[in-house]
Amino acid sequence: MILNELSVVIPTLGGKSINTVIDKINDGIDKPNEILICIPKSNNNKLDISNHKNIKIINTTKGQVQQRIEGFKKAQNKFVLQLDDDCKILNNDIKNLLFELKKLGEGNVIAPIYYDEKTDKCSHPFITGLKGFVKSLIATIICGAPWGLRRMGCISKIGTNYGVDVNYMNSNLKETEWIPGGCVLHYNKSTIKENFFPFSGKAFCEDLMHSFLLRENSIKLWVCKNSSCKTEHAYFPNQKKEIIQYLEAFKYLQKLRNKRIARFWIWYFLNLLRIWIKFNVKNNENEFINIGIKINKISYTPEAYAYANYFQNKGFIVDLNYKEKLKKNNDIVINFMGFRPFWVNFINKNILEIHEYTSLSTKPLPKIKDKIKYFFNSKPAGRIFMNKYIKESFNFKDNVPFIFREMGADPEMYKKNNNEKEFDIVYCGSVLYRKGLIDIIENLAKLDLKILIIGFYDNKTFDRFQKYQNIKMLGRIERYQIPEYYSKCKVGLNFTPNIHPLNLQSSTKTIEYCAAGLGVISSKYKWINDFAKDRKANFLWIDEIKSKSDFEKFNFISPNVDDLSWPNILDNCNLDKFILKVMNRL
Repeated sequence: MILNELSVVIPTLGGKSINTVIDKINDGIDKPNEILICIPKSNNNKLDISNHKNIKIINTTKGQVQQRIEGFKKAQNKFVLQLDDDCKILNNDIKNLLFELKKLGEGNVIAPIYYDEKTDKCSHPFITGLKGFVKSLIATIICGAPWGLRRMGCISKIGTNYGVDVNYMNSNLKETEWIPGGCVLHYNKSTIKENFFPFSGKAFCEDLMHSFLLRENSIKLWVCKNSSCKTEHAYFPNQKKEIIQYLEAFKYLQKLRNKRIARFWIWYFLNLLRIWIKFNVKNNENEFINIGIKINKISYTPEAYAYANYFQNKGFIVDLNYKEKLKKNNDIVINFMGFRPFWVNFINKNILEIHEYTSLSTKPLPKIKDKIKYFFNSKPAGRIFMNKYIKESFNFKDNVPFIFREMGADPEMYKKNNNEKEFDIVYCGSVLYRKGLIDIIENLAKLDLKILIIGFYDNKTFDRFQKYQNIKMLGRIERYQIPEYYSKCKVGLNFTPNIHPLNLQSSTKTIEYCAAGLGVISSKYKWINDFAKDRKANFLWIDEIKSKSDFEKFNFISPNVDDLSWPNILDNCNLDKFILKVMNRL
């Protein structure tokens, strides 16, 4: 039992991967003595740690470096492993690190080799051939790094860092000038317990600063060949704000290192020029493209509004409108598909179309409806499918380019307002065409639960609900108003009949409820069951509510869905590049 001397410190905001990280750490008889989860108090509800007895919660302010330091201060054991909440290291690999660090003795820290979790390839490959030669020229002449393999693990004169490729390690250990901050094993007494990172937002370059300060304290840095850590591939920031934050952090690193060399400023201003070109010249090219996005007056289609914001931020001209008001000079139009026969294109033959399929047809005769769409819908320039199942079900046999795009939540949904709770339950969406929904809302109202309904309804529905003092019907409101109303509610209601294909489709409202921090009441069906299981949520099923106390006593657990914000979803599927591709602009 060697891990009883170990404290693990994990700063987090409650991301979805942290449970996997903890499971891997504790997967063995020999477990760390303590795992300190350093998390802002407002994010505590995103954690499900009931299965682990060695976890302690440390409430902190927000900021990765500060959160980690608070954990260092509370760590009780001789050895401390700093670990990011998306870095997955096996129990046995931690033992290997600890074994090697004990051999090295005090005055040393050690880190594993990093692997891309999607490809299982080393995260820091050394490039050979012509491309590698050019890369070495840039690294040595411009950045001031050693030539070739000698730069592995080094920090160049201007501060750029170079990782270690496991395939070129001649021994189990290699001393370096820099180690990534995702996974580092320390002696407790050598951890840095004062905040060295003076910026808010993402902690760009903090591992470079940390490595520099450790070496200033006469601590040697090592990487270990026989210990591995898997994480997502790290990409250079591509948003204007983040790139500027990165450069400012990089400039501060130079100040720490007391480096004032000319080549750094050349590199710095070249990057500023690159930003200007990327976000001015490139966006100006996009400004000549007019994108129409068609909406209707019954469905919210939140993806349409997300698309509009996304494209506007990318420099496109966007026409978000109802069919009859859509401009005739749009270069391309996104249609959320139902039945759109090919002869429609005879009228608008100069406008390219993107067809978006977020669902399959429902009863009656769903397969016949889908076949009609297959044979008679016009052929678009591109297609967007919500998932592979929908694409395979339509089985289009042409060569039209396509992408997959999941459902998401508006960034505004994630803003938590501490308003007084006026309602027990909110339902957001049209109450029409959902057989059984009105009965469910009425049954919940009879239990004396206060209910808010946001969305389209008809006179018949209004007449049925107006007799209940505890039901408030807002009707359709603007998207930006929804988060404010959500903040006045305890839980959100999701109702989807357990029938094909509805039971396979993502529930936008459930994702939005979770983003807003609401509990969820739902009918049972495949998608919601899988979603709750995968994200370790605890939802209250409609058929389990027999009394008001069933609602009041239930332990709602709303999962973290930060990865499902619309900017993340649309960036990940490269929607802007897809549009340019179908327009032959790429």
